[in-house]
Amino acid sequence: MSTLLRLATAGSVDDGKSTLVGRLLHDTKNVLVDQMAAVERVSAERGLTAADLALLTDGLRAEREQGITIDVAYRYFATEKRNFILADCPGHVQYTRNTVTGSSTADVIVMLVDARKGVLEQTRRHLAVAALLRVPHVVVAVNKIDLLDYDPEPFAEIERQIEQLVSVLQLTNVHTLPVSALAGDNIATRSERTPWYTGPALLELLESLPSGTDPALEDFRLPVQLVLRPQEAAVSPDLVEYRGYAGQISAGVVRPGDEVVVLPNGQRTTVVGIDTADGELTEAFAPQSVSLRLADELDIARGDMIAAAQDAPEPTLELDAMLCWIAEEQLHPGARVLLKHTSRTVQAKIETIHGRLDLESLGHHPADHLALNDIGRVTIKLARPILAEPYETSRRGGAFLLVDAVSGKTLAAGMVSSDVHPDETSHASTIEWEI
Repeated sequence: MSTLLRLATAGSVDDGKSTLVGRLLHDTKNVLVDQMAAVERVSAERGLTAADLALLTDGLRAEREQGITIDVAYRYFATEKRNFILADCPGHVQYTRNTVTGSSTADVIVMLVDARKGVLEQTRRHLAVAALLRVPHVVVAVNKIDLLDYDPEPFAEIERQIEQLVSVLQLTNVHTLPVSALAGDNIATRSERTPWYTGPALLELLESLPSGTDPALEDFRLPVQLVLRPQEAAVSPDLVEYRGYAGQISAGVVRPGDEVVVLPNGQRTTVVGIDTADGELTEAFAPQSVSLRLADELDIARGDMIAAAQDAPEPTLELDAMLCWIAEEQLHPGARVLLKHTSRTVQAKIETIHGRLDLESLGHHPADHLALNDIGRVTIKLARPILAEPYETSRRGGAFLLVDAVSGKTLAAGMVSSDVHPDETSHASTIEWEI
């Protein structure tokens, strides 16, 4: 059975991300005949002698006119060994927020570097984003080697620069390879024009990398989205006693008989049944959507979490976190926002801005505000407890969004640091704020 791999492309503008994605689609025979015909027609109208494969992903009119990627373009393709969901992210600095969106769920990020230009600020920015988002695998594709007559020296120098960045950012599982998206070198198959490179082609590498995390290795978590009490209970005796707690499992495995705890109240009970639209299950795991039946009738509502009893997260009213600020307006200490974590949304206040990431030195500098595309560390106070976990140990349990309470606009993507502050006073503690 084919496994699913989620990947995202990143890198500076004009590094050839869209062309690489188009080449992958073309060489794996995942392009329809009419799509290819349309690309060839537009390419000919522009006076090109060959099809511009970037047009396969640049779908917006503004993107085609400017020859750039603006929005995240999602594409689906498959080989005999694996299925892929690919997010083609933009390279311009002002669209870094789109890169954050596309990389947040990726198993692999493919970072393109122009062999003629080397590592640029945007390359460093995107590698920093990959490190913050804990993307499991990073593939650095040194593109346009055909324009340098396949000279190994520029590749070796870029590989050295990448190794230095990887060490500073503490990235793991990083692979570097030379490619030409335009000519197809080392994309689907290994190229004879790079005999000095002995590693796999890009597609070979993507087919071999492990995807995601084994859910059996994580502790069970199910954020409750809905309490099911069927209206048909009034006319069907079989449904009179039915009470299910529905949601998508964010981590781990659950089976009937497992002891669980309902958070933030801390009540313990046992799972007696697992239901889906297709029937009852004897086992469920992330990311399945299920309804759990519990042994006891408890006060459970949307935003609560059902978790494994042996290692449940602690409710917290304060977070230290890294923010990727993606709003046009600046963020200042004291700002009141909404924080959305799993299925729970609470009022929040930015208590402190500790600093901003400097992309040149890759160190944190003091800051009194965050602007568009800044990455900074903050402390956030919450009006009601959430069940946050450090992002470094749980990408799902440690991720959150900041939302404008009036407009509903997303302001920032956040990652909980390891300094989570448990709420030691009460599981149901709240703070009354006026927003």
